[in-house]
Amino acid sequence: MRQICFSLAVIVMIFTSLAPAHAAEQYGVQVYGGAELDMQQTAFGRQIAGADMYCYRTGESVAEVIGFYKSHRGLTFMGGDETHALFVKEDGNRTVRVMVVSPWTEAKTGKMKADTLIQIIKE
Repeated sequence: MRQICFSLAVIVMIFTSLAPAHAAEQYGVQVYGGAELDMQQTAFGRQIAGADMYCYRTGESVAEVIGFYKSHRGLTFMGGDETHALFVKEDGNRTVRVMVVSPWTEAKTGKMKADTLIQIIKE
């Protein structure tokens, strides 16, 4: 009996590890692959701006992130260049904005950051 339980546990672990990883999503918008949640920027934005938002950071260029979000269904590219971009998603009575920027200034410390900041904001 113990051997059967052990065998079943091993099978479950194997199938679980083979399941595809689901990309993170906020407000119906997929988070750029490999971007890391920045809890400090998220908390600061929520506290100071009163925004319902998440902030992510990646070492990828703004152009790469723009390319990713341009292919995202439901997002409208509002404009941008090599340093920033804005996308909007209208979902019923809710608007979600995706802002991409690099370089950017850390609001709390005033330090300039060279990586790319992705803000997903629900209005």
